[in-house]
Amino acid sequence: MGSVYDPNTKTFADVLKTGDLYAGPAQGIRYYYYVQPYAADGTPLEGESQQYVATSRMGKPASIVLTNVSLKKPAISKITAGKAKATVSWKKVAGASKYYVYYSTKKNSGYTFAGITTKTKLSVTGLTSGKKYYFKVKACKANEVGADVYSALSAAKSKKVK
Repeated sequence: MGSVYDPNTKTFADVLKTGDLYAGPAQGIRYYYYVQPYAADGTPLEGESQQYVATSRMGKPASIVLTNVSLKKPAISKITAGKAKATVSWKKVAGASKYYVYYSTKKNSGYTFAGITTKTKLSVTGLTSGKKYYFKVKACKANEVGADVYSALSAAKSKKVK
């Protein structure tokens, strides 16, 4: 985040840098939101009309403070091997609404997304028979503004596919 000088108000205002857009809102900070008025052709209103809208129609800004939303990482409890597939099961994580499952033929790298589920197990198909696969799971829930918050990935657990 940076700041710019506003000669009209003779104050400095915080502005986002491009990289800040990807970082998302920080927890514990109050953010204020205003509606930007636009003309019918899609251009922002400028000058006195914009000032009029901002002062008389916008009213008070909406605000939100994001709390610290966190999830424990899942623990894989069982992997059942089948022909060219494996079913991964894990213990439910309190507060989680969905889970993301990943697999790899290497323990510490090369993981591929297998799927999302609201259950505590997922069958991963299309695997190569006779190969050993490693699996990881992460839990997910939405924060106050509906953005997904993820747990850390589970420890890797392996199984040789039939």
